Amino acid sequence: MFRIIAFAEKRHICHTRVWMKGWGILILCVVFVVAFFVILTIYHVLNRPPSYFVAGGRRFAFTAFATTAAQRDAGLMNDTNITNSTLMLFVFPQETTDDSFWMYNTYLPLDIIWIQNDTIVHIVNATPCVGVSPLKCAIYNPDDAADFVIEARSGFVERNKITIGERVLLSKD
Repeated sequence: MFRIIAFAEKRHICHTRVWMKGWGILILCVVFVVAFFVILTIYHVLNRPPSYFVAGGRRFAFTAFATTAAQRDAGLMNDTNITNSTLMLFVFPQETTDDSFWMYNTYLPLDIIWIQNDTIVHIVNATPCVGVSPLKCAIYNPDDAADFVIEARSGFVERNKITIGERVLLSKD
């Protein structure tokens, strides 16, 4: 009888170990998934683009963002709802050297503002280029490389007295 009880206890211990091993793997998987999402959230919070900028003591909120190459290529192209409050922020990776713009299929004139190291380095008033070959559209290049570019409806720069050399604050608040 002792042998039967010993065998039964041994069998119970083996089932307990298997059962606990299964729970251990499950708990490990849950911890891994939770850690993954926490790290992903922190990454996105730290790498999100600024939500507004301050120039001349005034705060301006961005209404659109271009953080990927495809978004930067499109910009405000084909947008017929550009208002005086439309502000699109273009975020350029550090390794990018091509921060030129064109106005192909852009229906309204735009002010384009290049920012490098929190300083406005170049401003142009770009004219629309619609209904013609893309080869006939002007290309707007900054004098210096830029970390950020802002597109706004024409007149934004003049209305807000924004100038080249002006320091700006870009914030994620």
